[in-house]
Amino acid sequence: MDRLKGKIALISGGARGQGAAEARLFVTEGAKVVIGDVLDDQCRKTADDINAKLTMKSTVARHLDVTRAADWRAAVEVCEREFGGLDILINNAGIANVKGIEETSEEEWDSIVNINQKGVWLGMKYAVPAMRKRGGGSIINISSIYGLIGSSGSAAYHGTKGAVRLLTKSAAVQ
Repeated sequence: MDRLKGKIALISGGARGQGAAEARLFVTEGAKVVIGDVLDDQCRKTADDINAKLTMKSTVARHLDVTRAADWRAAVEVCEREFGGLDILINNAGIANVKGIEETSEEEWDSIVNINQKGVWLGMKYAVPAMRKRGGGSIINISSIYGLIGSSGSAAYHGTKGAVRLLTKSAAVQ
């Protein structure tokens, strides 16, 4: 308990599934959390459910389309305004398809690359300055075993997860 006391986290794709579980865990460990997602109703419900179990407001829901720089800037501003800064970014948002190279349309490819890869970059781009104001922070970029290996389907997903791994290494060096 309290391993994250005093920390402020921003979690993309936090409305449900793994992102919602991360938000619950972080609050249990003492963090304040901004949950960002395009699923606005589910995002608010998740934040409300977490807050209902506490005696204080620990979670805020925020619309976040990870492919839009303006949404990232606004989400970071919510962290600063509501809780005083940003210490932790979890780039959790992601989508997949189960299609090979030839079956994937250009629109599907662009959508997966924009969410899974560009979204991670934008998150880091706008979180780092806020983290520097607080003396540092932690960025957790969610990838997959499919960022290391290939399979017969999901070429776009695999490509983005591989890119996330190398982007994360490059950011760590910087």
